[in-house]
Amino acid sequence: MQLTALIGKKIYQKQGFLQDGTRVPLSGIVVAGNVIAQVKSADKEGYNALQLGLGTNKKAKKAIKNHSKKAGLGMTPRFF
Repeated sequence: MQLTALIGKKIYQKQGFLQDGTRVPLSGIVVAGNVIAQVKSADKEGYNALQLGLGTNKKAKKAIKNHSKKAGLGMTPRFF
């Protein structure tokens, strides 16, 4: 399986300049803390996929907490 995407959180936006003076927009994105919450296989679901989680959620609903516990995660991700 090939991972083609990550979940990230935008933390800042600023501008930079190239050698010729052209201004370019820059965005700072944090992708640290991505965890695999679920592996979907072709045998069970009919397709291959990974479910990623990012961040921590202190006030998660019971269903989300149980989903994280089943995945073996010590914390509940804020975003899936």
